Amino acid sequence: PKYIAIIGGGRWARVIVEVLCEIVSKKTTLYIYSLHNADGMTKWLEFKNFQQNIKVVKTISNIENNKVEAAIVVNSARDHELSTKTLLTMSIPVLVEKPLSLSYSSTKNLMDLANFHQTFLCSAHVFLFSQYIFNFSNHVKKSGDIKSIYIEWRDEKNENRYGEIKLSLIHISEP
Repeated sequence: PKYIAIIGGGRWARVIVEVLCEIVSKKTTLYIYSLHNADGMTKWLEFKNFQQNIKVVKTISNIENNKVEAAIVVNSARDHELSTKTLLTMSIPVLVEKPLSLSYSSTKNLMDLANFHQTFLCSAHVFLFSQYIFNFSNHVKKSGDIKSIYIEWRDEKNENRYGEIKLSLIHISEP
C-alpha cells in the first residue's frame, strides 16, 4: 500500500511503526493519528530519524482518507470502537488490536458497518499464539463445571518490551 494510518500514540503504536518501516516500501507514507500524544510521537519520530515518509496528524480527518488504503488501530481499548467506526465510515480497511471493542453489541455494530461499507475489518488475535493461554484453557477444561473465574493479570514491573520500558499495570477481571 502507498498510505497506511496508525491510530494511537503509545508504546504499541511505536512498535507498529517500527515494524512497518521494516516491511513496507520506503515509498509508503505512514500517517500517525494520536489524540493524546501527537507531540510526543513527533519528538519520537525526530529521534528515530526513519527513512520513511511519516506524518503525525492531530485529527483523524487529516489522514487523507481518499489515499489511505489501510489502518491499524492501536490506541486505548476504550477508544477502539469510535476510531474503528470513523475509519469504516470512510471505507478504510481496519485491523484492530485486541479487543475489537468492549462489548458484543459494539463489535456487532462495527461488523455491520464494515459489511455496509463493504470494507475489511479484522481483529488481531495475538493470544492465539500465547502458549500460556492454551495451557490455562486446558486446565479449565479439566476442572469440571466452573461457575466463575477470577483473573488477576500482573505485568513484570518496569518490563522491557520491544526496546522500551513498559509501565507496570494490573488488570483485574472480577467474576
